[in-house]
Amino acid sequence: MRILMALLLLGSFEASANTIVVSDIDDTIRHANVREMQKLTVLKQREFSGLSKLYRQLEKVVTRFEYVSGVPEQIKSVSQFFIFWNLFPQGRLFARDTQFDTITHKLKAIDQIVREDVPTEMLMFGDNGEKDVEIYKRASEKYPNKAVVFIHQLYDVQIAENQTPYLTSIDLTLALHELGYVSAEGVDEVLAFAFKRMTSKKKEDREEFFPKWAECRVFFKNYSRPDVKLSRTSQVIVRVYEKFLEHRCQ
Repeated sequence: MRILMALLLLGSFEASANTIVVSDIDDTIRHANVREMQKLTVLKQREFSGLSKLYRQLEKVVTRFEYVSGVPEQIKSVSQFFIFWNLFPQGRLFARDTQFDTITHKLKAIDQIVREDVPTEMLMFGDNGEKDVEIYKRASEKYPNKAVVFIHQLYDVQIAENQTPYLTSIDLTLALHELGYVSAEGVDEVLAFAFKRMTSKKKEDREEFFPKWAECRVFFKNYSRPDVKLSRTSQVIVRVYEKFLEHRCQ
């Protein structure tokens, strides 16, 4: 009887812990500047510094990763290479059949993910460059109590209520730590890496951390640091980062 109860409890725990990540790619984790797509920025392979490390921290606590992108099926391999090259967790990539617009494609992909993965919770990552704010708003309404939405606020455009904005891997890491998805050790690792890029003497490193084309006045106006306990080193990094925000975003 005890063995049976233990098995039932284990099965219940596993069922309750089916958290998955649903992530866009361009302008969410990859430098793209989607509003200037005529420059073929989709072909760039640079991540926003620290996000692959952060996703690998999430990999420790979630079931799987699903990438949902508006990139056409014909150049899907470019995005697959980006995921591989930058050491993001592997997962299915839902690229767009050109008979569908981006909103229709992504909503269909999310429906398929819910149907096949049967998640108890979805951590959803997108950006406010094009359609993700509206797509994730609709997904949240369709699947209430499942979606936790984070939006890369790279443009001075408001996002929907109940969506958490992020600007860099630093503030996103703090937000995920506050919710219990990233450990204190994970915070230290991601912040230390991002700090080196943010303060690098190399312009390309600083641009990879936060590009000059990005807008951040709206983010800075509404930003409030999560109330989390940090190591001394991470506290120093966060203070320097907040000075960076003051200089860059006012």
